[in-house]
Amino acid sequence: MKIEGGKQIPSPLIVSRIAQLLPKDRQDELFLSYCSTIFPERDALFSAQNRKSFTPTQDEPAVRSMPLPKKVETSRLSKGSLLSTPQFNSITQTKIHYLTFIVIALARAAIPLDELKRIFPEETIDRALFDLTEARVAHVNAQGEYRSVVNDLRFPPLAENPELKEAFDRMISWERDIPGRFSFETEFDKLQLRRCTKRSRELIQQHCKLLFDVVRISEDSNSDVNQEVVFLDLFLSFGNLPG
Repeated sequence: MKIEGGKQIPSPLIVSRIAQLLPKDRQDELFLSYCSTIFPERDALFSAQNRKSFTPTQDEPAVRSMPLPKKVETSRLSKGSLLSTPQFNSITQTKIHYLTFIVIALARAAIPLDELKRIFPEETIDRALFDLTEARVAHVNAQGEYRSVVNDLRFPPLAENPELKEAFDRMISWERDIPGRFSFETEFDKLQLRRCTKRSRELIQQHCKLLFDVVRISEDSNSDVNQEVVFLDLFLSFGNLPG
């Protein structure tokens, strides 16, 4: 459905029917969040200080173990936005920071804090979430669920920022731990060593670039059914051997 995929905002009638299933104070939260989505330029009118405070009960325990940062203005970052150096440094300061960012960025819906703590039992997950939200690369809603501000943030170009090389090297190392940590199913694990002509070299390079282009656009092809995550780590080199 378009609503489930985030492509269309539900009508006031649908929101009203959903609200009827919630407690009164939760209904107010829903309507204020809905208004904030429709009128982002008037977000201050629907901000947290204008909402009724909600005290968790035994049925609805509090999930926040750290103070929540200020609400992120998602309009400041659009799809394909380039991360600033401070934002990049926040993401790459520790392995947990980076992996948490990756999980949130690839998620199709906001993730509750208790689920993130199940994925990352390390105590530093609270610090990571706080830092990512403060850096405006993650957003936490009123229910304590986290999501990326946008799903296509671009890292600063290494060629223009050579001082970030160590951070990029750490990222590559951490990314290679993802398949094992999350029990990905390996489709291919092959190695070939052959002699080739210059023409073959160019053909191989073109096919590799095409493969990465296919992976890059796969996320946008059908957002309603892209339930899996693909991990592609390709190392291609050319050189000379004796003889």
